Amino acid sequence: MFDRVADGVSAALWGLEPSSAVAFGMHHYDGTVPEPGEEALDARLGRLRLLGDRLAPPAGLDPAAAFDALVLRAAADRALFDWGPGGPRRRDPWSSAAPFDVRPYLARPYAPFGHRAEAAAALLDAAPEVLDAPVDGVPAPVLRRAVRRVGEAAWWLEHGLPARVRGAEDRAAAAALVESAQRAAAALGSYWARLEEALPSALPEAALGEPALQAMLTDGEALGIEVGEVRAGVGDPVAAAPAEEHPVTVEEVRGLLAALESAAGAVAPLPPGAGVRAEEEPLPEGRVVAVDVPGPLEEGERTVRCGVRPGAAASPAALRALLAREVFPGRALQALHHSAAPSEPLRRTASPAFTAGWAAYAAGLAGPDPLRVLDDARLLAVVEIHADRLPVGDAARRLAARAGLGEPAAAAEADACAADPWRWSAALGRRRIAACVEGGLSHDEILSHGAPPIGLLGREDL
Repeated sequence: MFDRVADGVSAALWGLEPSSAVAFGMHHYDGTVPEPGEEALDARLGRLRLLGDRLAPPAGLDPAAAFDALVLRAAADRALFDWGPGGPRRRDPWSSAAPFDVRPYLARPYAPFGHRAEAAAALLDAAPEVLDAPVDGVPAPVLRRAVRRVGEAAWWLEHGLPARVRGAEDRAAAAALVESAQRAAAALGSYWARLEEALPSALPEAALGEPALQAMLTDGEALGIEVGEVRAGVGDPVAAAPAEEHPVTVEEVRGLLAALESAAGAVAPLPPGAGVRAEEEPLPEGRVVAVDVPGPLEEGERTVRCGVRPGAAASPAALRALLAREVFPGRALQALHHSAAPSEPLRRTASPAFTAGWAAYAAGLAGPDPLRVLDDARLLAVVEIHADRLPVGDAARRLAARAGLGEPAAAAEADACAADPWRWSAALGRRRIAACVEGGLSHDEILSHGAPPIGLLGREDL
């Protein structure tokens, strides 16, 4: 009975976001997008809510199944919060464009290139219809962030994708994919223009309210703390003096990754067959690297791919910290352990606070992490914008002071915190994981159950 409910909840979650299923390695979702429209979305949410209610309370289950039930229930609650009326994903125009990121299709050799290219092209061919939805009632900070992200996505499909498939053995499949990418880029460009046109009349602020943040803690991450305790545990971050930046090279990234991979075993064992490959990739302005990690349900090769934009500016310390977070011993190491979680339900979901928190925690083990100040500043900004209803412009000024950001970067970061309250996840998860380690949990124990809600870590009753 529980297995049937767990399968139903998983299918309902992937029905909401097939692109997430693809990222996890469920490739029978390749090339699919959800049926567009509010009515269809509400129907998918209704099914998820009905199935999720059957998971709680998990009475009568053995301890392992009870843990799985709590993990799945939290995943359902996160999705219902994000996509429900007024939720951050539902009100964000970027949610309509996000499914058209086809990099996992190109980075992972789970099937012949022609098969993957055909599925990616089918996905991109749906862009004109999906992106035809109206843009109404979107708060200005959310809209500004969507404008930036949609613009970057259109740029990558027009410039990055053709470069990625150049030289593919199946030239016909590559050419067809490039044609689909150009049409999708045009649809994204038209969508971008409509978002720009909506900005002058957009609502000025984007607060979700303190109850929403409390639901994220209690339901989404199974944490028994109040929002005020989150703020009190951070203090006021103090930015270090700006470090001198230099143009990044692929060779430099390869050297850093080799050193981090060698040292990763001191944090947690590197699974057999795991490795990392760095190569040049056209990326939008402001991006330094783009990392793709095989999903926990992915079969076959376990190679992490790190695309590098040569000439991107970064300080040596920031570049090392970024790679430590995104690859080893951070997100990639955690994701590779995720694939060895003891049950199927645990391999199907990931808590944002666990994944971002482990990346931030592990990067600190690899050396000084100048990005930690930004994590804490983001957490405070999320609380101040959504619980205190601080104007986003004031939040940007505080971010600039706390994290040492320039005015444009601080403004973009404040918009991001307004659009996506889960940006507090790195600081929130890092602190919880560090507390569990101080309480006696080993890294292997922390990584052994996938990426569960951080409130379930160290629970003696589970």
